[in-house]
Amino acid sequence: MAVWDWNTIIVAMCALLFIGETVRMRQFFWLSFALFLWLYGGWVSAKILPNILGITQLSNIYLLHFYAFIGSIFFWLNDVIRQPESHIRSIWQSQSSPLLTLFALANLVAHAAFILLAGLIWWEYPNGLTTRIAPILLQFYAWQPLAWWTMIVLLMLVFALHRRVNEEAVTRFTLRQLQGGLLIAVLMQIVYIVMDLYRLVHLMKH
Repeated sequence: MAVWDWNTIIVAMCALLFIGETVRMRQFFWLSFALFLWLYGGWVSAKILPNILGITQLSNIYLLHFYAFIGSIFFWLNDVIRQPESHIRSIWQSQSSPLLTLFALANLVAHAAFILLAGLIWWEYPNGLTTRIAPILLQFYAWQPLAWWTMIVLLMLVFALHRRVNEEAVTRFTLRQLQGGLLIAVLMQIVYIVMDLYRLVHLMKH
């Protein structure tokens, strides 16, 4: 049974917004595949750890961003078109709504940053602070949706502001914009790790 703290509330709000916007824009493949991942993942995990994992357990519900990320493959395949002027620089145009486009971009670079950091930690494990950093990064991804979705919203705002400054539609984006977003996402996740390490050190002193 879900406990209604801020993490649960933010996931519920984002889920309703995601469902509403995908239905409005008729992104049924994206939505249905994300729902399938949640249901199937919950069913399989419940078989492995009953009463701990499952469709209605927080461990599975908190992974909304993962289900939406994998499901967004249909967004990238069906709604993103490379522009003719891309021989000069890589430019793409989304046929979906600004909200879904910004979300897909932000979730993409956020996951890319997570995979990059996880790969670096795995490469160095168990040297240095990696034994402490690894669980912090995993917790950030799987058990701190408030922190994750805050990062997503900030990335969406950065992408939208960048397009407005360039006087272009927010549904239009470039490779350089994605690279900049990846750098920002990496920095945000590093800041989270550093803050959590500082908290642990502070607790150990007391």
